[in-house]
Amino acid sequence: MTMIMNDNKIIEYIDTVMWEDVEKLPHTLNRVYLDGLEEYDDDYENSSYLYLIIFSGFNENGSDRYLGSDTASTTKSFMGTNYTGSVKKRKIEFDESMASFDHRVLCLKVGEDGDILKSESECLKGIDARKDERFFNSSNVSGGVKKTLHNQIQLYIQITNGITNGFRTAKEDVETLYNMRRAQPRMFDLDESHVSRIEKDILGFHGKDLEKYMRPTILLEDYYGPGKHKRGGNTHTIEAVYRPSLRHKVKELKVVFVPKELWSKCTENTLKDILRWDNAKRQKISSMHTNEEEIIDSCFRLIVDFNLSHTDEKVKERAYSLGATPADWDRVRPKLKEKLYQKNTLDDIPDDMDIIHYPPAKVKKIEEEKSTENTDCMMLSTVQSGNSFNWMERIVKWLVDPSNEKRRLHGEFYHGEKSHVKYFDAWPERKKEIVPLITSLFEKCGKKGHFSHQDAPRLEPKKNKIYDKEAA
Repeated sequence: MTMIMNDNKIIEYIDTVMWEDVEKLPHTLNRVYLDGLEEYDDDYENSSYLYLIIFSGFNENGSDRYLGSDTASTTKSFMGTNYTGSVKKRKIEFDESMASFDHRVLCLKVGEDGDILKSESECLKGIDARKDERFFNSSNVSGGVKKTLHNQIQLYIQITNGITNGFRTAKEDVETLYNMRRAQPRMFDLDESHVSRIEKDILGFHGKDLEKYMRPTILLEDYYGPGKHKRGGNTHTIEAVYRPSLRHKVKELKVVFVPKELWSKCTENTLKDILRWDNAKRQKISSMHTNEEEIIDSCFRLIVDFNLSHTDEKVKERAYSLGATPADWDRVRPKLKEKLYQKNTLDDIPDDMDIIHYPPAKVKKIEEEKSTENTDCMMLSTVQSGNSFNWMERIVKWLVDPSNEKRRLHGEFYHGEKSHVKYFDAWPERKKEIVPLITSLFEKCGKKGHFSHQDAPRLEPKKNKIYDKEAA
């Protein structure tokens, strides 16, 4: 076994490991570090970990294992707790196994809480623990994800409210702020033309009473140690006041400190969204607000990190907090839906395969190339529109066309232009109903045996780009 397993290796391990494989491993009160993880655990002040509980026997329902995580802030290390999960729906069964069998708690992975929760969900889905009778898990979603989502949203609200009114403020000289290490929440870095616009605006009022026209600069308190803060924004404004035309007019700026006990509990993405929220606030000097692409990026990360739907109210609230209007949200929501479809589609593709797309021009070309003197080829999308398939009318027209009396029809079912996994997964069940329906229709029209079909390929072997280029 490798020192640190990735999610695919963990899925393989929890699927194949048996009691006999772990029974004689060195343990402390039934808790076992897999190879190398004890040293890795020592690197964390407060570690989170992924674990597997395996029993020495199966219960009457064939269950002998449970996959879980511990992300509690009070947990110092895997060996520093006796936590064995919070089984809910099958708690009585689980407790009975605890009382009846010997067991081991295997540490599978150590890391930050966000990474551990994501791995837990990926592994539960990968093994499909909810349907696997060996697992006591009743869901393929980490129970800690919802709790973490709530905590991160509360931190986001608490910090943004504190920045607006409540956190400690002070004055800091421009030279110090200019040389301070900073965060980079935007998708781009420095825009010199925007710096010039700010410079011009500030020169218009000679740099006086600048606090009336701009927001305080956010500092993440003690980020690099006591008294060593990290700057979280106002990069363009600070660049502008550091220019020669303003350096002697503006010597200090107002700053607001985000307490370490708050920002240190935030995930990287929550911190990034707080700084993007700051960009969305209106001010009287030139500003570059969080743009639509950045709003989509923030909302999409929230969806992926916490297994949310693109229509979840929390996603909409995040978009609004970053400066989106109702009209903006009407544009953002379908784009999030498309990005989510694309992610779900690409996630299931093996590394050595590529997905096949079927744009209209390609569909038409396939139909032309596969049609023969006696057979017409028709590409049939499995994507429904208005609870029906848009090719049904086309098939009926083909059937009633006298010129097709002695011809055959061959249908190839594909899963939309972008071969979405959603339609691919749903097709086997729908196919049981749709294909017999088409066959019956042909029989009633006196064309029994004149319809054939197959599923169009969704994946193809990945091409060797370098080889193909050289060969060309």
